[in-house]
Amino acid sequence: NKIIHLGLAGLFILAIVSCKKDKTDESKLLENAEAEATANAFFDDIYNEMEETIVTLENNGYEPQGDKSGLDEGSRLITVAQGQGTSSYPNFPRLITITYTNWTSPSGKIKNGIVYIHITAPYRVEGNIKTITFENFSIDEHQIEGIKVIENTGNRSYKITISDGKITFPDGTFYTREANRTRTWVEGFDTPNIILDDEYEITGTSSGINRKEYSYTHTIATPLRIRITCPWIVSGTINLLVDDITAVLDYGDGECDNKATFIVNDTVYNITLRGHHNQ
Repeated sequence: NKIIHLGLAGLFILAIVSCKKDKTDESKLLENAEAEATANAFFDDIYNEMEETIVTLENNGYEPQGDKSGLDEGSRLITVAQGQGTSSYPNFPRLITITYTNWTSPSGKIKNGIVYIHITAPYRVEGNIKTITFENFSIDEHQIEGIKVIENTGNRSYKITISDGKITFPDGTFYTREANRTRTWVEGFDTPNIILDDEYEITGTSSGINRKEYSYTHTIATPLRIRITCPWIVSGTINLLVDDITAVLDYGDGECDNKATFIVNDTVYNITLRGHHNQ
């Protein structure tokens, strides 16, 4: 009887430990999924605004601009200068500098600091390389760092790399990112002067250290769908690997909203995406 009782007690303890471990694993992955969604929202917002800025500049002959925000709050100053290096295209490379002061974007994000965009050739030229860097730049008080390079590889596709990427959250924790992705232009290519109908699909991988100091690797399983008119990813899935634990982040079926689901150990969680100033 003692042996039986000890055996049952051992199984009970193992069950408790296993349950606690599952909950810990779920918590670990959930926090990482939320941080990944935040990183995607911010880096994609930067990309989308870069596209809009360059198209507008090409349409007006690269004249500098000074804008008010869509909500009449803050300012955004855009200047253009000669960039470093040489190009076979007149007046290229160019260096675009965007200076934000409490700028509220149409998507509701508040931006401060400076974004630099170095572009080697006109927007649609195959082989064109755009390099984005930051100086004291933040979105909704999240500090953004890193180097983002976008190369036009032809066939409506762009190779995107992020090196030394880092998002520092308002509480001081941070999330790092190295990424290799492909962005394919799937809608709006035939209307070059209209960006509001543009849509993209993204594939590839990213890796880094999350806010809890665990290493992670993320692989896009179903292409992520991006619309210029939506501040969030509208569909697609990412397989998450965090400290040898796996899960899936699902952005939904195409609706423009700040909702996603997170699946781990057959449990589905609903998460709210960051990236809007009132969240």
